[in-house]
Amino acid sequence: MLRLNQRITINGKVLPFVQTVEIITSRNTFTDTATIVIPNRISRRGGRISDFIEKGSVVKIELGYFPSLVTEFEGYVSQVIPEKTAIIMCENEAYNIKRQSVGKDIIQKATSINRLIPAIYSGSTLIANSNIGDWKVSKSATVLDVLAELQSKFKIYSYFRGSTLVVGATADTRTKNTIKVHFQKNVPIGESSFNFKESSADRIVVKASAINRAGTITEVYAYYDGTPQAIVYSKVAPVSGAINEFNIGGQSDYSYSDLKDLAKIRLEALSFTGVDGSITIYGRDFIRNSYESATHGDIVEVTDLQVPEKNGSYAVVEVVKRFGAGIGYRQDLGLGLQI
Repeated sequence: MLRLNQRITINGKVLPFVQTVEIITSRNTFTDTATIVIPNRISRRGGRISDFIEKGSVVKIELGYFPSLVTEFEGYVSQVIPEKTAIIMCENEAYNIKRQSVGKDIIQKATSINRLIPAIYSGSTLIANSNIGDWKVSKSATVLDVLAELQSKFKIYSYFRGSTLVVGATADTRTKNTIKVHFQKNVPIGESSFNFKESSADRIVVKASAINRAGTITEVYAYYDGTPQAIVYSKVAPVSGAINEFNIGGQSDYSYSDLKDLAKIRLEALSFTGVDGSITIYGRDFIRNSYESATHGDIVEVTDLQVPEKNGSYAVVEVVKRFGAGIGYRQDLGLGLQI
């Protein structure tokens, strides 16, 4: 029988026990979080463990099956709720940049992401190269404010890989793990929500437009033609479909090709052929008798002997890891695009 194993270190001190741990890492929310629940009372001393844990403390969470341990989370304590059962809320490296303003007004004309981000953030980065038009940043804004605007307008996602800020998933150099999921072998019964969807069913049309300094307007429409993953680009709107529109700021000389690239990013984020749901697996891969630590960006290879329509490979967009008493070790894999 497998025995759970954990080591949770806060400011160099190892917690003597833990009740449950939940870790959430997602492409969509920028901040990875961890929630640690512990019995708070210290026997013989009459004190509480939470009295010795401060906001901003460095946290490292290692989980696994005895005797193995894998580092699943590193970050900082963001909040401590000192009840009888204490709750320790943690955030990854995003904890720091939420609390720091840019400190200077920045105006860039006809700029790109790989020009904008170094102007506001001095840490380690991996940045995709996309043109984004004119951009203005107030000195009171945070780096997170800018990243949130990039995601809202263009669906360009940002997140941390360790201490490195990744802006635009195409810049991510991490080697993707392929996790083999077999519904008859390593998926707990009744704990998954596998809802297959076709991109063409959404009937979304993305319209991107820009105006150059001579006053000429360039427009591109992007939509799926009914074939999975096949995108049509056009200078005129299709006869049907829900228009999702965005404009490039300022007067910039953006080509039709530039707009196609941005329209493609937005369309693939809004509408895709894949899964709208999740699959739950154990912390251990019983197919290969190994421990698999999943994260967003990985690939799930699905096999279901009873419903072969599910078979295929899918991108992981979110992982929720649950660990502890009454739970065991579970990983909920939020799936997206079919690969």
